[in-house]
Amino acid sequence: MTQVPTHSEILQKVHYNLNQLMLEKPKLGIFLRRIQYHWAVRDRLGLFGGAIRDFLFNKKFKDLDFIFELDRKYISLEEFWDYVWNDERIKPEREKMKETNLGGMIVNLDGVPIDIWELKDTYCFKVKKLEPSWKGVVENVPFESDTMIVRFDNEVIEDRSNIWSSGGAFTQSLFIDKKLFIHRGKEIHQIDFPKKNALRALNICQKYNLKPSDKTQKLIENFLSKKDIKNFKTLCLSSNIDWSKAKIKIASSNKEEDEKSDCKISDELEITF
Repeated sequence: MTQVPTHSEILQKVHYNLNQLMLEKPKLGIFLRRIQYHWAVRDRLGLFGGAIRDFLFNKKFKDLDFIFELDRKYISLEEFWDYVWNDERIKPEREKMKETNLGGMIVNLDGVPIDIWELKDTYCFKVKKLEPSWKGVVENVPFESDTMIVRFDNEVIEDRSNIWSSGGAFTQSLFIDKKLFIHRGKEIHQIDFPKKNALRALNICQKYNLKPSDKTQKLIENFLSKKDIKNFKTLCLSSNIDWSKAKIKIASSNKEEDEKSDCKISDELEITF
């Protein structure tokens, strides 16, 4: 999908890919349906993260990120998970589900890695003490390319600008400007986990053929020029970045340090795509 997709086209593409995946991966399908149809969730389940972009661009996805909203009035989170896993076809997989250090849960079903969060326990609400809301999720992501959630209930797409057509922050960044922007209104010093997100920025630019905006470029350069990066080559390989498509000029000023590392490190570097 290279043209600017409409609201209905995004929904169709994402839901088609999800449904196909759930048919091909039966344990994954059972798990998600038991969450989606639980009376305390009532379809308030949404896909967010890179899988949305990958479905739209026909790319291979790395994992699936989900958020669900649970009505805690009559049920606890523990009771909810007891119900979800109470199916003989997936019950043995429960022991694989682990809590992440940021509050979500992670599990691998049928070879598909899944990160799943209760809405109120997503990072921006749990750590930043903000009022939980679906709109709040997309307003607190680092990049414009992250500002979309495809929800199961009423097939609603949540976008930063709340516009259900081309030209929202997500489609504007990926399909119109074809640039990776830091979330509008955010400064570099406000980006959580800057090292991780600098690597994400490079990965996103390469994978979807985007140019980094000036601010994103500065985030990348600030991160990659840090003195504490001792093994640049290993860092590149671990990030799944195809560096053959990036032009990187590194001018080292420390020969002794270069000899200890797999690759030259310095304060001066230039990265273009």
